[in-house]
Amino acid sequence: TDYIYLPSEDYFMDRILIVDDDEAICAAVKQLLCRQYRILDCRDAETALALLKTEQIDLFLLDVNLPSQNGFLLCEEIRKYSR
Repeated sequence: TDYIYLPSEDYFMDRILIVDDDEAICAAVKQLLCRQYRILDCRDAETALALLKTEQIDLFLLDVNLPSQNGFLLCEEIRKYSR
């Protein structure tokens, strides 16, 4: 029998939030990074801002063409929380 080792959440030091309305892009990036980081993802700016209030996020990967808000504007909002 093969066993898959899945470390606990505490093992992951850095958390990355992917904000992109394209599920295929989110899935590809998650697959690349999930072994080394805790990955969160969402499809819109509003959800990203809500997660920012409840989660410690170390890195944001933002789509600049989000459906509800420009990614650059979201970046400005995020910076308000990081200061």
